[in-house]
Amino acid sequence: MDNLSKNSDLTFLSKISGIIRRDYLIAFMIIGIVVVLVVLGNQVAGRMEALRSAPQDNAQWNLAQLDVELLALDVATQNANQGKSGSLVELRRRFDVFYSRVSTIRRMPLFSENLVEKTSVGSMSGIRSTLDGLVPLMDGPDDMLLANLPQVSAAVDTMRPLARQIGLDGVRVYAAQSDAKRDEFASLLGRTAIVNGFLIVGLGTVLLFLVRQTRISRRRTREMYIISDRNASTVNSALDAIIAVDMDGVIVEFNPAATRIFGYSRNSAMGAKLDQLIVPERYREAHRKGMERYSKTGKKHVIDAGRVEMAALRADGSEFPIELSLGVTHAAGGQLIIAFLRDISLRVSQEQELRAARDEALDAAKAKSQFLAIMSHEMRTPLNGVMAVLDLLDATKLEKKQKTYVKTAITSAEILKQHVDDVLDLTRIQAGRLEFFPRSFNLVELLEEVENINLATAAARRNRISLTVSMPQPYFVADRKRIHQVLTNLIGNAIKFTQNGRIKISAQFLKVEANVVTIEFAVSDTGVGIAEDQQSRIFEEFVTLDASYQRSAAGAGLGLPICKSIVEAMNGEIGVNSQPGTGSTFWFRLPLKAAFSDEKPVDDTLEQKSHTATRRRLKVLVVEDNETNRFVAGEMLRAAHCDVVLAGDGAEGAMLASAKKFDLIFMDLSMPTMNGWDAARLIRSRVEAKSRQ
Repeated sequence: MDNLSKNSDLTFLSKISGIIRRDYLIAFMIIGIVVVLVVLGNQVAGRMEALRSAPQDNAQWNLAQLDVELLALDVATQNANQGKSGSLVELRRRFDVFYSRVSTIRRMPLFSENLVEKTSVGSMSGIRSTLDGLVPLMDGPDDMLLANLPQVSAAVDTMRPLARQIGLDGVRVYAAQSDAKRDEFASLLGRTAIVNGFLIVGLGTVLLFLVRQTRISRRRTREMYIISDRNASTVNSALDAIIAVDMDGVIVEFNPAATRIFGYSRNSAMGAKLDQLIVPERYREAHRKGMERYSKTGKKHVIDAGRVEMAALRADGSEFPIELSLGVTHAAGGQLIIAFLRDISLRVSQEQELRAARDEALDAAKAKSQFLAIMSHEMRTPLNGVMAVLDLLDATKLEKKQKTYVKTAITSAEILKQHVDDVLDLTRIQAGRLEFFPRSFNLVELLEEVENINLATAAARRNRISLTVSMPQPYFVADRKRIHQVLTNLIGNAIKFTQNGRIKISAQFLKVEANVVTIEFAVSDTGVGIAEDQQSRIFEEFVTLDASYQRSAAGAGLGLPICKSIVEAMNGEIGVNSQPGTGSTFWFRLPLKAAFSDEKPVDDTLEQKSHTATRRRLKVLVVEDNETNRFVAGEMLRAAHCDVVLAGDGAEGAMLASAKKFDLIFMDLSMPTMNGWDAARLIRSRVEAKSRQ
């Protein structure tokens, strides 16, 4: 059996034996106390009797002396009347003695506790007032005292019955008190005898109980031996290391699992310092301070704090991660700290592998997003070229059939461009780079524009569109393009899922706070509707409620998630109310900053400038590395009656801009040799240099 088990057994045995020794000791102490109580009771009874009689005898003696002192004062007065030698001195001395006796009696409990009758109180007051009246004579000259000796004699005669009354009342009161105290003391002795009887009975009961407890303790001792042996087996077979240390940090137990985990034999570990054995050197100082703090203050930081992960040291000097849990137990020699340790090297390794796999997945997702963004951007470049060429082709003289082909190609290209734009927006949202450009605009005009754009598409599916606006003032500051995008997407969805129905667009004020107006936009349709269990999924990416090849409406499932991201990025909220077969209402609420009605939208200003500029032929420089886009841009500008110069990269464009003055420069940003940013800075620097010359 290891030391931990032995400590547990010894602790238990010491507790049991301590209980037995304590019970017997208590029994003997009680018996001794009873004997002492009997002896002390007799002694206390005698002393109480002596103490009881002494003060009363003294009080009665003082009352008796009152008459004696008054008689002596009377004799001294008579001697003074007879003119005997030294009689005045004796008279004054006897007066002082009697006066002092009266003062002593007045301070006795007899008068302070009002034990005597009122007549005695009055008698005492009369004596005191008479004495106070004689004080001037006694303290005055002899001639005055001799002349007033008859008055002194009369006063003494007056006080004699008063003193007798006081003495009789005092004797009566003290006699009654003595009888009462004797009765009380006798009753106390009787109660003491009864208590002693109960005490003896109780002691006998305790003795019987102690004998029974001793037998129970012996039986439990045998049971605890079995439990202790079972615990020892549990400790030795535990998979986790169990190490016990005393308050000095010395190891007193080291189970087989600790030997296997740390590589130390039990003999080499026993008696060693824990910090020198398994604690890495960089943590030893903190470990020692923690032990000292707990030993002095009892404050726990790691102890009873649950599982803690840290590093430990093996016998070969290598570090490895462990999971540690500390507890405290009490042993015969004081407190022991029990440490339960588990090697978590495998778990940490697996967590690192999972973390690495997660990072790889995140990198792959990031690479995918970057790839989508790049590919979408690269797809837009040739797509813009195709759409521009189709527009140019549409502007030429074509046969009716050719015109139909071109219109079909333009429609397909626009649908493809919308998908590409959705992917670009999605990648921006995922990267957190969704940009907003707030400006002043007319919201009513925006709503009317969205309605007009979708009229033809709605009519193709035999749907009617209506617009309802409740707007006290129409000007706001926000990103007009993003609001347009959300509305267009919601209306497009309503048209796709509605046939031979109605689509209603509405906007109304919800609340106004300071200069911010919360507006609710809603797009309602009478289409197929959405089941309640599907309504929470429609704002997820790539979710389409009808994913079959025969579905009636096309789409990649990006429109609504993009709308949700845009609305939430503008501090708004979006939702849907729908019933299958009756239609759906998609709504979103946006807090928009109100603008003054006389603020001109940016587009109007630019439009005015463009109208002014078109009064003459503009000289335009197009800098574009893509040959198709360069060709298309040139053709479109020439069709707009512009003089066009083309450049294939930024360096060539900067050179042409320095050699010739242009009214307008269109420049791509991403180009080889010199990108658009550098070319623009170079052109500006050259223009500024010429202006200074």
